[in-house]
Amino acid sequence: MKTKTKTKTKTKTVTINVTQLDINRGARNSCLFCPVARAARRIKSLTRYVKIHSVQLFIGKNFERSIPLPESAVSFIHWFDTGMPVKPFSFQVSI
Repeated sequence: MKTKTKTKTKTKTVTINVTQLDINRGARNSCLFCPVARAARRIKSLTRYVKIHSVQLFIGKNFERSIPLPESAVSFIHWFDTGMPVKPFSFQVSI
């Protein structure tokens, strides 16, 4: 009788820093080029394949992995997309 072996996946916490340059160059209503996606793309362990969709960070070549965004990032995206003034900030996600 075969038993399934559980493999533990290591999670790591990374800090994503959204800079003023990300805000200046970010595109409103863009899941690929908003300031949060631009900042996340700088994290080497997230790969260059990053997409943001309102409350999730998608990573991987086919965006197959999703990571929930903290409330601070969700609020920032809403404010940015609606033209409200925003400031640089940082947040952490577990990957």
